[in-house]
Amino acid sequence: MKSIFDVLLTILPFEKPNYFDAAQIPCHYVGHPAVEHMLELFDNTHAHNPEQVQAESPEEILSALRASVLSRRQDSQRLYATAASTETLERGRASDMIVLVCPGSRLQEVKRSLPLQLEAIKKFQSNCQIRHISVVVQTFPAETTKVGHYVKQFLNNIKPPKTGSLRVFLETNDTGKRNSFAAADLAIATSGSVVTELALVSVPTVVVYPGDKITAWLAKQIANVSFVSIPNIMANKELVREVLFEQCSAEACAQALAEANAFSQQSELDVVLKQLISVNKVRGRPQLPSEVAADVLLRLAKERGDVPPAAALLT
Repeated sequence: MKSIFDVLLTILPFEKPNYFDAAQIPCHYVGHPAVEHMLELFDNTHAHNPEQVQAESPEEILSALRASVLSRRQDSQRLYATAASTETLERGRASDMIVLVCPGSRLQEVKRSLPLQLEAIKKFQSNCQIRHISVVVQTFPAETTKVGHYVKQFLNNIKPPKTGSLRVFLETNDTGKRNSFAAADLAIATSGSVVTELALVSVPTVVVYPGDKITAWLAKQIANVSFVSIPNIMANKELVREVLFEQCSAEACAQALAEANAFSQQSELDVVLKQLISVNKVRGRPQLPSEVAADVLLRLAKERGDVPPAAALLT
């Protein structure tokens, strides 16, 4: 790698000291893009008007993000109203519970995960005796992606009575994602970057990845890690509940949902999440990952004399 790359830009804080420094490969930790995406999604000042930012630390950025989410929560919950009582609606709740489903980004994993996730929610509702649950499935547009098309067709084919008393909503764009993330009381997500995004906005989440024993063995041999979620890998501890491979049944996922709903490890999660926000500062404020990456690349280009006129103005 050293002979191929001029510089590596990493998104996890442990990659540089644990892997690349020892090999003397030029490497810069830029911060995790999930942080920037959530800030942009919730119209946070740090993402859109960084010069106006008052936050000076990862803690303050995380707090500002969550304040933005909380300010949208009640209105977002009303979008997913069920047949709940008038009294419930007057308390500002659109449903006894809103559960977000993130089935994945690859077609084969979505085909395995989505039916399981919905069945798990039905069992969770029954086991915990919850009257009304709104399920929001967050995916891609059906018109432009195979995943989105499959999810839409699948949901069209499982209308009541197959869904039981669940009311299912489909969201396929950033507006829908913003609303569903703000509204959600709980989430069940296929392993991926969305798990980190949900942790950043304080949504208790169960991570699933169905597969057989052979898949599990291969994954452990190749990855050599005990967990699949970034927060858990960083903490070397299950802070986000994971139900994986041959253990990933609807009943096991339902039990995990009950556990995630009853017990939060958000304070421990926050210790990890703060590490995903870059400590690089410019004019007294932490930089966004894209800003750190741009600065590194511009400095490298400048050293080589390859800076184009327009880019030189930014340096």
